[in-house]
Amino acid sequence: MQIYTTKDGKKQGPFTIYRIKELVDADELSLDNLGWHEGLDQWRPLKDISIVTATIESLNKKIDHSTDSENDGTNATIFPYWEHLESHKSNTDGKQENESTDEPSPSSPVSNSSLPLPSGSSRNKSFAASGSVHPFLRFWARFFDYLLLNTLVWFVFDHPPIPDSLEKLIEFYKTLPQEEQIRIALIQGGALFVWNFIEALLISSFGTTPGKMLFNIKVTRKNGNPLKYSEAIGRSLMVWILGVGIGLAFLQILAMTFSLFYLLNKGECAWDRTLHTQVHHRPLGPQKIVLAVGAYLVLLSLQHLLFS
Repeated sequence: MQIYTTKDGKKQGPFTIYRIKELVDADELSLDNLGWHEGLDQWRPLKDISIVTATIESLNKKIDHSTDSENDGTNATIFPYWEHLESHKSNTDGKQENESTDEPSPSSPVSNSSLPLPSGSSRNKSFAASGSVHPFLRFWARFFDYLLLNTLVWFVFDHPPIPDSLEKLIEFYKTLPQEEQIRIALIQGGALFVWNFIEALLISSFGTTPGKMLFNIKVTRKNGNPLKYSEAIGRSLMVWILGVGIGLAFLQILAMTFSLFYLLNKGECAWDRTLHTQVHHRPLGPQKIVLAVGAYLVLLSLQHLLFS
């Protein structure tokens, strides 16, 4: 759920509800300020938007409950936001059926404010940062980028043929000269590091990468503007370190596990929270799913031919 707000007569956002709470807690935003999200017919005070007030209340209860839990030895739930979204959806489904689903045009004035609704509010045209964080779509998008990178790299550099079976693969690496093992590790590690700068260029220019485009994912600032190259590099390097453990297997498992739980708990990854960037998702239709599966099969087939 993305919320637009107003301050000093100017539109701001969109923000996640977590960011709204941070701004309110820091006295940078008041619940008396006007807000809007898709589905509302007009700007309303944030305190009158049920999803905002209920979620903030739920998060405050979580903090209070966590404090009590430390004293009595019990554990507080780490998913209050997602639990609230489910309850809010069930409580409002009946109400929404009776309400008009037509949205005013972005330039239409509203009764509570002379401000127009935020541009790009059409469901059909914009990337929407939905309530679901889609961790597995993000994983497959990034894995596709790495698989594509790996395929291109080994088209350029010489490599020994790799056995098909796991047993032969283990034996292959045992007998592989140490110098060759170091060469392979340096090429793969170096390519992964260089990819950070290529990814940053793609995201700052287009807001996406081949893998992200395949899964309808886009990265912007919180306000919807494109990232500067310096911002995109910072994000890519943080993902490389905190998200994939700089490519080292034993660190990668820890980094990915940490990132997954952080994403589920906070609603955004640590790098997006730190750099104030936003990941947007657009629904995957049947054709896009078939395209994604086909693209993966093509890359895997190329790699099989390449290493056989």
